[in-house]
Amino acid sequence: MAKRTCKTCGKRFTGDGRRRYCSAECRGEKPKTAPVLRAVEPDETPPADPGPPKPRQMELIDAYEDGTPLEQALAHRRHLVQLMKEAGPRDAAAISRQVRDISREITALESQAEEEADDAANTPDEEWDEDAI
Repeated sequence: MAKRTCKTCGKRFTGDGRRRYCSAECRGEKPKTAPVLRAVEPDETPPADPGPPKPRQMELIDAYEDGTPLEQALAHRRHLVQLMKEAGPRDAAAISRQVRDISREITALESQAEEEADDAANTPDEEWDEDAI
């Protein structure tokens, strides 16, 4: 582990060569808080499931530091599209094949996330067994 300097606050911290910030606050992220849990009424139904969370738009290096595989693929495709704008015809053909392959991967990752969200939303509640306590 190397000693690094935070880009935001200038504080020294120990981290690998890829980290640029000492904490989530310096990175500009909101602190994660636990959801508030409460008892539900017998006739209350849960709100409609919004589906899988939307992937964040990240820079390529940030996506590979702490992004999900979907966020990494989206950042990689965005990076390749920018490179393709400046590339010559021979290089643009190779880059476009890579973009097409990554687009297929993104489609597979998105459908996998939707299936997982559907499975979680359609899981029936178990019967309450007072004797199990």
